[in-house]
Order: sequence, then structure tokens, then C-alpha cells
Amino acid sequence: MLQNKIKRQPGLWKEEFNSHLEIFKKMFLEFREDPSKEDEKVIEYIRFMTHICDVYKKELAFLPTEFVDMLEQNYAVIHPNVRFQLVQSLRMIRTKKQATATDILPLFFRLFRAEDKALRSYLFTSIIGDLKIINRKAKATNVNKTLQNFVYNMIKDPQEMAGKKSLQIMIELYKKKIWNDDNTVNVIAEGTLQKSGKLCLIACKFFLLMNYDEEEDSDDDSSDVDNVKSKIMNTRIGAKMSRKKKHNLQKTLKNLRRNKDRKGKILFHTDFLPIDLIRCPQEFAEKLYYRLRKSSEKLEIKLHMMKLIGRLIGRHKLIMFNFYPYLSKYINTHQKELAEILAIIAESTHINVPHEEVSPMIEKILDNFVNERASPLNMTIAINAVREICARNPNAMNKEQLQYIIAYYKIKNKSVSVAIKGLINLFRDLRPELLEKKQLGKEEALKLRSKPAESMVMNTRLSTIDGIELLKAHEGLHQSVNMITHRLLTEEDFKTIKMLRLQQKAEKAKEQIKLNLKGYEIVDDRYKEDENEDEGEGCCEGEGEGDDHQDADDEQEESEIDDLQAHTQPASESKSKTSKTYNECNDGEADDELDEQPQVNLRSDGITFVAPVRDDLEVDYSMSESGSEDEYRASNPHNFLDGDCLNTFKKTKYEKMAETYVTTAEKGKMKKERARAKHEKKNKSKTNKEKKKFKPLAMLIPKKLQGIQKNYRSTKERINELKTKLGKVKEGKLKVHRRGLKKVR
Repeated sequence: MLQNKIKRQPGLWKEEFNSHLEIFKKMFLEFREDPSKEDEKVIEYIRFMTHICDVYKKELAFLPTEFVDMLEQNYAVIHPNVRFQLVQSLRMIRTKKQATATDILPLFFRLFRAEDKALRSYLFTSIIGDLKIINRKAKATNVNKTLQNFVYNMIKDPQEMAGKKSLQIMIELYKKKIWNDDNTVNVIAEGTLQKSGKLCLIACKFFLLMNYDEEEDSDDDSSDVDNVKSKIMNTRIGAKMSRKKKHNLQKTLKNLRRNKDRKGKILFHTDFLPIDLIRCPQEFAEKLYYRLRKSSEKLEIKLHMMKLIGRLIGRHKLIMFNFYPYLSKYINTHQKELAEILAIIAESTHINVPHEEVSPMIEKILDNFVNERASPLNMTIAINAVREICARNPNAMNKEQLQYIIAYYKIKNKSVSVAIKGLINLFRDLRPELLEKKQLGKEEALKLRSKPAESMVMNTRLSTIDGIELLKAHEGLHQSVNMITHRLLTEEDFKTIKMLRLQQKAEKAKEQIKLNLKGYEIVDDRYKEDENEDEGEGCCEGEGEGDDHQDADDEQEESEIDDLQAHTQPASESKSKTSKTYNECNDGEADDELDEQPQVNLRSDGITFVAPVRDDLEVDYSMSESGSEDEYRASNPHNFLDGDCLNTFKKTKYEKMAETYVTTAEKGKMKKERARAKHEKKNKSKTNKEKKKFKPLAMLIPKKLQGIQKNYRSTKERINELKTKLGKVKEGKLKVHRRGLKKVR
């Protein structure tokens, strides 16, 4: 191969390279005139020149500009094979650092307009891989800003596929934590306001996700274990281990120990949700609601838009009075997506919404779904939705509505009665004055007698702003200064108040965990030590013979290596790799305290706390009633609502049997489908042996009988044949042989 020779000795092959370069220039000019034709020689020369571009940098400096111009002008007309080769060559030039990312990546985004599925998938992976490499060591802010502005314009592209792919790239980069700032979130938010329904659906699903952790993080934990196993399996038994191999194994063992220690500690996740990074949520929610009212999309897309608006209202405590009458249109008995719509209503209510806006919707829910005509499934969903609304805004329901629901307490269906019990328990804590004496219980009745007026939840009026004192302390003002009259608060001030409140919650949670749990370490991800800090320690270059401490460590590590060689499976592999991390207690004195103390499970915005569980204690969540709630809170720490949360209906045994029962009409349909499938199979060509397998037995019997009848002879016929043969033997025409009778010659 000429390119391998040029790479080894570029000076010797300069003349041949110049001759090939002139041929390539002529062929490329001819190809520019008619780019629709497929020319294999052009493809070979493009591949050849890209492989050598880092050897002869001055002579081939024109390649990236020529290829970029060719693709920008003729990407729709050019032959697919040549176009794919040009894209591959540009990526290779980028890896060899002969072109910048700002020169090539904008072209890759524009090429999403081409009608070529294979090319689009290749561009998708290449863009993400290139940006991952650029931002590996440190964030390249200049490159990221230019590309983010370009993608913002690409989302508004009239061609739907280009906007869709560019939006998917932004979402993928956010999930991989490459572009996880507020600029990317607000660019993705613009996708919900576009005319295309597919773009709106993709962007809404991104904001409605609950967990943004990558699945790749779990694979990183097992990489060290696999690395150690592969090294041990490759070493021959009885072979002497070299110094380099021993040093590498010692390093991997140190990493394994460090990962084990970190797994057993409580972790803090400081990432904020994308819905919290939207710059002006009130304005964004109003724009999205305006788009929702004018849209004529499918119900699925409309539901996702309504979910996002409801979550914005509940999360940021927005005021949108015109959104609730719009939702009331969908509260009907024939509504298929009833649970989702009621979840949206519950999630969009908060304490600042006046009860005059919420109580008409509760009245409509009760009229349609809490009555004798309604099915038990709809009743459970409706009562659970009312409970969630009242938990967010206790003033939404009056005494008459509550007593109307409690009247169905003795209904036969268990799931309905359990939902009503949950509503009663909620009002025992929030507004016990709306319940009667028999519904309160002894303790709650005594509390209500002692302080009847204080238990009433009054209409809340905002006299101050939550967190204004934190802003005073942040700016260094005196406590006597009134910030509301001192100056007008801007959007930046409200953002700082929000951040300070989140920090205060995190600090309170840390202190509470430190008080409740003894002997446990609390580690913050922000102050994680780099894994490569101790790479220089334990090297073989500076070893001293008299250093006893170092020798003891080396002997310990060598013994561990020998154990690993004897048992190929390391001990860390036997432990289950789950998302929750548990830590054993270090002090023996704390064992009694752990037996007495309940398991702590605290959560706040942006930070996750996991309570440790001892290995010897077996917790069976299936038996305890609170286990399912704890698991749900662990998976949903922000208390978001979904249709599945409200649907707690459990089917009876007879209802499950009725579902499995097949009617006569369904049996007829199944027979027809089987007959069609058989007919389609019969039309295909088969051999005679395969056809015999599917033929009935009655068709095969006559043919078998014919074969038997041909060879069939009676006893008389057989005796006569024997007599004739014996006569021929006597006459001398036949003679007896050991194998039978033979003719005499």
C-alpha cells in the first residue's frame, strides 16, 4: 500500500504523491460538474488523501474547505456513497486535528436535512463523540456557545427531521452531562413552542422525566473488576510476574478499595432538575398554554403539554386562572385518559391558588365519578385525585363535599373504602373541624377541644417573601432593614433567594442526618477526590530497602493478588450493584441504637439521602404496608404526580377470571386468523415430504394399500411356486446353492 509507505518515509515518496495529487485535483473538478454519478476512483482518492493529510500538511491544507463547500452546495444532489465517504473523511480530518470543531460540526447539523437514514445516524454519533472529547478535561465555553446558538436556529428549521435530530442531540448531551447548563435547557424549552408536534412531544418528555442518571455509570463500577479478572486470566499459572504487571495490579486493587469505600458512604446528588433551570417559568407557561389552545394535534401531544404546564405551575407556584377551566372540559365520564387528567389538575394546584378556582373542579369530579352509577375504578381514581388536591390546598374542599365522599365509606369494594380512609386521615391532620366526632378518633377530638381555632387552615395572604432574610444576610444588610421597601427586587434577586433556600435545606438535612446516624460518613459529590491522585504513590522507582511500612503494604497487596489468582472471581463482584448504597456500622456501641432507631429516609431538592441498613437485618417490604410508600418516595423524591399514582384499584379474583374468559365471537376470530396464517404458509413452495406431514391420514392410506397389494401373494400361490422350483431341481435345470437356487448352464 502506497499510503503506508508514505507514512513511514514521506521524503522518499514525495514525487509519486505529487503526481497522484494532480490526478486527484483533475478528477475532483470533473466530479463537481456532475456530482450525481457514482465514481469509485474518486472515492478511493478521497480516502487516500484523508489518510495522508497529517503527513503533507501544507500540500493538503485545502481538503477540509473543498469537502465542506462540496457538501454545502450539493448535499441533496450528490450520490449517497460519495457523500458518506466525504463525511467520513471530514471526521477523520477532525480526529487528526487538521480542522476545528466550529468548521465541521455546523455542516454536520445541516446535513440532517439529507434524506439518508444511515448518514443521519452516523452524524448523530459523530457529533456527540466529538463534543464529548472536547469537553473531557475542561468545558470549552467558546465552542459550546457558538454551537448552542447554531442549534437554537436549527431547531427552528423548516425541515422537521433536521430540527428533530438537533433537539435529540441537545437532550443526549444533557443526559451525558456534557451540556448541562441553563442555556441548553432553555434551548430545549424552545422546542415545545415549535409548530411541529414531534418536536413538541420530544421536548415535553424531556422535562417530564424524573430520573436523568445515565445507565453508563453502573457499567463504570464493574470496569475495574473486569480489568483485574482479565489480567489474572491472561497470566499463566506458575509464570513469574514482572515488576510492571505487579505495579499495574497494585494500582487496580487500590482503585477497587477506594470504590468499595465510596460505595458504602452516603452520597449527595447536587444536580438540579431541568424544569428548575427555566429562566422565566411564568412567561414560558403562558406561551405554552397559548400554543396548546390553538393546536390541533393528537390527544397524546396535548396531554404532554398539559402535564408540563401543570408541573410548572405546581413546581414554581405560578398563577394561571385560565388553565383550570380548560382542564374542566376533559372531566367527562367517557374520558379514556381520566387518571392522567386528574393528576394534571392535582399537580397544578398549590396553596396560593384561591379555593374559588379549585372547588368547581372538585364539584364536577364528584358529580361525574363519585356516585352509584360510576365504576369502582373511576371512583378510586377520583377520590385519590381529590385527596392530592386537598393535600396541596386544604381550603379547596368544604364540609358538604367531604361528608358526601365519606358517605360511601361502607361500600363493598375494598379499593374505594381504602381511598376514603386515606382522605379521612389527611383531614385529621390538616382540617379536623370538617370531620364529625366518630370520624376523628379520641386523640384528635381532644386536640380539637383544646384548640379549635388554631387547627383551621385560614386563607394565606403573603405579607412577606419567603427567603428574604437569607438575601439580607447574603448582601450583608442589617436585620432592621426592610428589603421590600428598601428597593425593587429583580429576577436575579429571586434566583439568588431560590438558590439560598435550597442550600439551607441541604445544610439542615446534613445536620439532621449527623444527629440521627452515628458512625456514618457523609460525602458530598462536589468535594470528591480525583481517582488519579494516588497514581504516583507505590511506584517501583523510589523503593527503599529499609522502609518497613512500604514493604508491609507491598506484602499485603501481593497476598491479595495471590488470592485473586487462586479465586478468579473477586469479592466485590458477589455484591449486588443497586442504585441504593448501604454502609455497615463501624462502632459496636451503635448497634443497640440502630435496633431502636427507625430507618431515616430524608430528601430535599437536589440532594438524595439514603439511610443505611444492616446486613443481618432482613426487611420484607411486601409484608409491611409502609414499604411500598417508601419505595415510591425513593423513586419520586420531588413528589411529582402521574396517572399510575392515582390508580390504586385492585381487581377481584372474579374480575381477573372474567378477563381470561374468551367469548364465542372471539373464538371465531381466532379460528379465522389461524386459517389465514395456514393459508399463507401453504402458498409457499414445499417438498413432497413436507406436504405429507400436513396431509390427513385418509389421503395417505389408499397409496399405502396399493403398495401392499402389489407385493401381496396368497399361500396357494407361494406353494405352487415352490413346487415348480422343486420340479426344475429334479430335472436338473436348477441346482441348490447356499445363497439360494441357481440356474444350471
